[in-house]
Amino acid sequence: MQPTVFLADLRHNYAGVLANDCAPLCVGYLKAVMDRDVPDVSSRLFAYPDRLWAAIEEQSPDVLMLSNYMWNEALSLHFAKLMKARRPETLVVLGGPNIPVEDERQTEWVAAHPDIDVYILGEGDFLASEVVQEFLDSGLSLERLRERELPSSIYRGPDGAWKRTAMRNRERHIDEIPSPHLTGILDEFYDGKLAPMIETN
Repeated sequence: MQPTVFLADLRHNYAGVLANDCAPLCVGYLKAVMDRDVPDVSSRLFAYPDRLWAAIEEQSPDVLMLSNYMWNEALSLHFAKLMKARRPETLVVLGGPNIPVEDERQTEWVAAHPDIDVYILGEGDFLASEVVQEFLDSGLSLERLRERELPSSIYRGPDGAWKRTAMRNRERHIDEIPSPHLTGILDEFYDGKLAPMIETN
């Protein structure tokens, strides 16, 4: 059975009104690269919290990756906690810009949220796949993963202390990132509730 990766860019739903009505483009890019570069895993995208929880109840993933923006931080941290309570051996990864700028404060922020195993710093398009590959190479073992050096991330080392590796420069070769629109990854989110997005900056 293939290892499973759930990628979620969650949004609050207030009595049917979505706090964010944009399609989950950020995790769409992550999945597009992962489908190409890590074919040994089966990955799924989520935007709605109820669907993510239903999928977790049906089959807890080996890796849960959550976006961290100012509008969904509480949701992502809540699901990190739920995931660890349900299946502690799942690798929980967060990434996104809603984290302090200073190196020391970044590490302090991650350390204050012990349900996070890895926080990816900077652009995650390729990094997400690299972290998943490192986890596969570690035999899906969190303990063995901690013995490795993860790029552009904050994570626990083998002694339990938090480590931070330098954030990578921005990726210049954007043509190397497959389009989640053209590959059909985002088709399920053309549902009349979410608006397609194209980033131009």
